Amino acid sequence: LYAYADSSLYYRHNNQWAQLMPTYQWVNVFIHSQSSVIAQTTDGLIFEFDGASGSQLPISGTLNDIVRSGQDIWFAVPEYGLQKWNGTDGTQQFALNTPCSNFSYRIRIKDDKLFMLPGGYFAVNYFRPGHVMVRENGFWRNYTHQHLESVTSTHYTADICDAAVDPNNPSHLLA
Repeated sequence: LYAYADSSLYYRHNNQWAQLMPTYQWVNVFIHSQSSVIAQTTDGLIFEFDGASGSQLPISGTLNDIVRSGQDIWFAVPEYGLQKWNGTDGTQQFALNTPCSNFSYRIRIKDDKLFMLPGGYFAVNYFRPGHVMVRENGFWRNYTHQHLESVTSTHYTADICDAAVDPNNPSHLLA
């Protein structure tokens, strides 16, 4: 039996509670049965526990959900969509080649890249999640508000109304 409290993870065995890996703080805990749990640390490390012993999984990203089906581990990561790890090889990504939002408030073109922004304003904010969607060479790359918040250290990204490519560095987007 597992429990999660105050960023700590606990396992109960023989009517005794023991803290699992006390050097870590836990942020995402997915309890799938009384004897199986997958948890993520504040450092982004992901562990699977079977009883009191845990092993680190070669999976990265901020987990929305994760489940095991036989040898396969399926996980949902906002930045990359649905992924699968089969226990031996690398991860397989199942992402649609589409924008992550149907809201298209503003579009821009720069060097054959299409930039689509979902934000907008009228008299008040719309509070639409601040995604930046880029289409290049027939493929979409979605920079979700979660990703933008993690790389810019902002609390909440919403209503991105316009964007421009940095003329000194085409890999930088100013939004």
